[in-house]
Amino acid sequence: LTQMYSPIGKYKWTRLRPNAQALAWTPRSPPGNPPFLAFINNSHLWVVSIETGEERRLTYCHKGWDPSAHINNCLPRSIEQADESEVEIINVPSPALEERKADVYRYPRTGSKNPQITLKTAEIQTNHLGRIVSTQDKELVLPFTTLFPGVEYIARAGWTMDKTANMLLYRSQQRLQLVLLPPGLFIPVTQDQTHREESVEAVLEGVHPFIICEEITDIWINVYDIFYLFVQTSYEEITFLRVNESKTGFCHLYTVTTLLQQGCDQWARDYTQTTGRRLHCWCQGDYILPETFNFSGKSRFPLYGMLCKPHNLVSGRDHPTIPFVSVLQVAIEGAPVTVWMAYTERYIDLPENNQQGCETGSVDPAHRQSAQPNWLLILHGFLDETVHFSHTNFLGSQLIRWEALSIYPDERHSIRCPKSGEYYEIMLLHFLQHKIA
Repeated sequence: LTQMYSPIGKYKWTRLRPNAQALAWTPRSPPGNPPFLAFINNSHLWVVSIETGEERRLTYCHKGWDPSAHINNCLPRSIEQADESEVEIINVPSPALEERKADVYRYPRTGSKNPQITLKTAEIQTNHLGRIVSTQDKELVLPFTTLFPGVEYIARAGWTMDKTANMLLYRSQQRLQLVLLPPGLFIPVTQDQTHREESVEAVLEGVHPFIICEEITDIWINVYDIFYLFVQTSYEEITFLRVNESKTGFCHLYTVTTLLQQGCDQWARDYTQTTGRRLHCWCQGDYILPETFNFSGKSRFPLYGMLCKPHNLVSGRDHPTIPFVSVLQVAIEGAPVTVWMAYTERYIDLPENNQQGCETGSVDPAHRQSAQPNWLLILHGFLDETVHFSHTNFLGSQLIRWEALSIYPDERHSIRCPKSGEYYEIMLLHFLQHKIA
């Protein structure tokens, strides 16, 4: 998780050498002058005291700190807990054949269950010497799914003067909420039902989440790291700086002021975009074919171009260019999606909502577009996080007959190795000369 903001101030550099085994990574600390630093070690959350060097394992997935003021030597921290027990397990073979190993991943396919998430806090109690005395885990007074139904992603996290701030994203990624959670919403974690009921009854009646900003669109939302909280001078009002591109279609900065009280208006805008996720017919019945021209380049080879003005041209907006002429005879595709139903839900929705888009957007049915073999050249790497050998195996079996397939086992989306690049250029020139000549 990325922290949403970090106030600028004076820092004192201190070198820490964690004693925990394995690699310590993803360090996080609260703004200001924190006494603790958190990091990940062997998939567990640890904290280390900057003053004493003492370490304590907290065994949660790290999601950030709550920089609340010290009260009785107690510093709260906020964390996210993710339950992946219902997420599908896949085995990904190592690309290095000599290792003969397979890595195990939790991989949520499109339409399947995501990890179940919730927010928690923990209070670290220290003595007068700065040593950790105890920790107290706290959970939400109500289940996360009850407070925020439909939310499946915590995109960003940060802090205000006295609350935890979180960006919550719905599964469709078309609805984004910026939510403030006061510490009073969290109660101690206990297995004793009687103690839990007492903690629930002790929660003040006026304590509730604050949705200070909401964005709803018909297309997916880009989540940005640009978020800055201005100095909060009142507990009843908050002002912050954020980015929004759904209001105008362009990315702009906005200053937002929200009243932290029940019944206040939320800063929300509905935005409808005609493109994305759905197939559209861009050409009317009286469409005029574009003008095709050619000219000689510096190499004296003829270059072809097409002059096209869409019938619904809008200044400042991108429009697709659709070829209606037979000049274009070949196609080259780099790193296409093999099967959308094994990739992502962000761009074309769930399979049950857009079955046609999933099938048409995958590389498998590409051969249906032409009865002539070897018209399409596909470049495919092996090592991307969302490209597994099962995808590659399926791709190869479908394309042997219909397309010229070039596979680079040691490359990702772009070709970087000199040897691979040399072969790629030679093969590409040969392919173009053979098909266009």
